[in-house]
Amino acid sequence: MAALPGPWISIEVIEHTDRVEVHRVTDERVVAVSASVDRDADVRFRDEVRALDAALAGPGHLPIVGVSVEGARVIARPAVRAASFRERRSLLDALSFLEPVAAVLSVAHARGVGHGALSPQRIGLVAGQTVVIDLVIAATLGLPRTPAYSAPEQLDERPTVAARADVYALALLFLAAVSGRSPWTDERELYVRALDRQRRPSLAALDVAAAPEIDRVLERALAVDAELRFASASALWAELRSAVLAAPGTEPEPPRPRVLEPIVEPRTRPPSAQPSIVIGASVLLISAAFGIEALVRALRRPAPPTPSLVASAAPPPAPPPSPAPVEAPSAPPPARPPDMVAAGESLLVDRTEVTVKSYRACVEAGACKETHKRASGWSESDPVRKEWLCNYHRPGRDDHPINCISLPQAIAYCTFAGKRVPTGAEWTRAARGDDTRKYPWGDLPPRCKEVGFARYGPDNPGCNKQPVGTQPADAHPKTASFYGAVDMGGSLWEWTTDVSARGLPVMRGGAWDCSETGVTIESRLEQSPTNADITLGFRCVK
Repeated sequence: MAALPGPWISIEVIEHTDRVEVHRVTDERVVAVSASVDRDADVRFRDEVRALDAALAGPGHLPIVGVSVEGARVIARPAVRAASFRERRSLLDALSFLEPVAAVLSVAHARGVGHGALSPQRIGLVAGQTVVIDLVIAATLGLPRTPAYSAPEQLDERPTVAARADVYALALLFLAAVSGRSPWTDERELYVRALDRQRRPSLAALDVAAAPEIDRVLERALAVDAELRFASASALWAELRSAVLAAPGTEPEPPRPRVLEPIVEPRTRPPSAQPSIVIGASVLLISAAFGIEALVRALRRPAPPTPSLVASAAPPPAPPPSPAPVEAPSAPPPARPPDMVAAGESLLVDRTEVTVKSYRACVEAGACKETHKRASGWSESDPVRKEWLCNYHRPGRDDHPINCISLPQAIAYCTFAGKRVPTGAEWTRAARGDDTRKYPWGDLPPRCKEVGFARYGPDNPGCNKQPVGTQPADAHPKTASFYGAVDMGGSLWEWTTDVSARGLPVMRGGAWDCSETGVTIESRLEQSPTNADITLGFRCVK
């Protein structure tokens, strides 16, 4: 299809009827329009827009539709509500708030597409989720920039790499989301400060208390010299999320969550990585001649495989970061207990969940913190709940898996052990291998004496004669996965670095109080990263 005649017009659909009442946005001016739409005209144009919308679908994308208004071809989008950057958020809330924006940019950068004009005015809210407004307009013609969120090279009118300019703007958006105000407190000196290598925006400058590791990530993202920044939004967000989650927690432990029926996905062989198919915005200096057809072609080009936003996240500098995964030797090298098994040619995984004994060694070395003594649901008057005590503080439990573990605690231990918390794809591979089994041990349903599940609760009467809580880490040899890792179904939910659409970490494997559905390979549980319940544990990979 040829380029659109004239500039593309973004219109905000107010009502879908035979006549579409819209607000037309042209050169930042809003003009009310009521125009009739010929629904049979320009079928090819609408098909192209429909294909483009399908390619963009995912978190952070605002749906689009092709229509005709007053004889012009236009791309319409739903009405959106402006996202607020005038309220202070916690670091975790800011991560969740901007997660869809980071996802949009991550996939866009992997495909060689960038926005170049990000600012709070380009971020909207739909059903409580952040979206980037007018991506197609930006990807075709570019959009006017907001100086306070423009990279130094853009202010200087120097050649710009859109992805690195997006990294700069995304870091500023995070600072604004956390502080509730513009990172540049005095915009009269914007040009001078933006080019001053010694005066970079920071959490400390905005009176936000945070671990220095977080500011170091932002300092790199806001470097004056573009080549010193992260090369993509994915790289920035992985480092930023890792630093925030590993920072010392200041929030109190939330109440023990009710373990809901896990989300069960279709039984298909999962790919090694499954990024959401979404797009960021525009490449600067692209002309209108690019057109929808060319844009669709660009989006359909296979993107290099990318992990989840946090899959490549390295732990913060202190303790020393885990090395990136490397080709594993034919036999696993000596490691701290628990031992590891090879999950394919390039991944090692702990054979058991991390034990109390192993975690205690980390605490004694000063790299980990002790767990809570008991769960928030503990009750001395209840014959079962009075046993809801964390294994770390219970005598004779050194060979049990450590529970009452938050995600930052899991990251700290894996770092201490020279390992890391697995991604969701790595966890799935260690559990399933190369087939389509339902449970880590195969397709046979779990048995009460062989699997740590259904030990408590009115929904789980089948195994309530078995001991409530965890058992020694080697107590269930028949749960061994494809590669020989035990208790990947049942025992404790295990942390991964995957995040849900709501920005919460995703746990895998089920626990001793889960139903049969909860211990399948596909079961998932969202959790606040600071939660440390008695049903939450972990294992590491390398």
